[in-house]
Amino acid sequence: MTTSGDIRERYDTAYYLGDCGGHREYALFGGRKLEDPRLAVVHALAATPAGARVLDVGCGRGELAFAFAANGARVTAIDYSADALALARVAAGDLPVRFVCADVTTFVDPGGFDVAVASDVIEHLAEAELDNLYEHVAAMLPPDGSFVLHTWPNAWMYRYGYPRRRREAAHRGERLPQNPRSPYEQAMHVNEQRPNALRRQLRRWFPYALVWLGTAADARGSLAAPLGIAGMRDATDVFAVAAHQPIDAAAILARITTPALPALDEFVELSDAAAPPLVRAGEEFPASVLLRNDSGFTLGSFFPHPIRFADRWVAEDGTEIGRAGRSLIAPAAARGTTTRYPVRAVAPAQPGRYVLLLSLVQEFVRWFASTASVRIEVG
Repeated sequence: MTTSGDIRERYDTAYYLGDCGGHREYALFGGRKLEDPRLAVVHALAATPAGARVLDVGCGRGELAFAFAANGARVTAIDYSADALALARVAAGDLPVRFVCADVTTFVDPGGFDVAVASDVIEHLAEAELDNLYEHVAAMLPPDGSFVLHTWPNAWMYRYGYPRRRREAAHRGERLPQNPRSPYEQAMHVNEQRPNALRRQLRRWFPYALVWLGTAADARGSLAAPLGIAGMRDATDVFAVAAHQPIDAAAILARITTPALPALDEFVELSDAAAPPLVRAGEEFPASVLLRNDSGFTLGSFFPHPIRFADRWVAEDGTEIGRAGRSLIAPAAARGTTTRYPVRAVAPAQPGRYVLLLSLVQEFVRWFASTASVRIEVG
């Protein structure tokens, strides 16, 4: 069986910047925004307070390491790819992240950690390597510690769901490829995970393992409600939390759920929008805005009613241009905080002078009253 050691040379800069999931978001934000929904979910599931000891297993470009460290966690980020760590160090900047170039399946730190995360890692490791990883992580976590995992794809989706979609497409006269994986995925996904097998293997080393199916957009999936056979074969992502003590599934679900909230205009404010003074027509670029949350609620971008930043454009004559774009509040805005968030924006197609309006919307509920603005020249 292929192991991660057999394909080590493939984990180079070209992979991380051209194929690895989230590479477009990394290019836009430099690794300093969790705009990739999968990373936002893993960060929320970890629920790390300031000062927590966090192990980022297979840290890749370092988006999670940055997010944890920016929240005051003490982060150790490990990867055997020197190219990955070079990108991750750029993302971390001056934050005190400890980077380790080593094999995650043999790494041991006697000091231990409060939380470990592995996002899009375990599908790249053979079963025997995973046993080593789980054994070491289990030994490094305290009794109340937790191990958060995400993997894509759900192997059932490719085995059952995708062939069904190919047949349905063929009946419509359309043609889907027999193997939809990219060349990188074909070479590097050496152990795509089935949820039942993942649970069984985690339970060798952790007394408790909560495993569920979902999607990057809505990670609640089968944790919120049974999916049925059709739902399980079509779900794209697998999530898991493993621990030495019983896991409160309701508390886990609450971390990745944004319910409909009451009107909070008195307590939530956007201000001090910032953006480049000149951008190219049609260009995607990062803006930023301060978000003050004095409400009694956490403001997150999870289903069923995600709260998101919305960017709109107004021309000099007051005409609003195009449809509002969306960007995640990630990490979520905790109550009683004021945080500057990067926001994704796309410039209008026609050159001119515009005002970029940044607002908040809770999908299917309401728009927030507060809006921040910045003038931009589009060339």
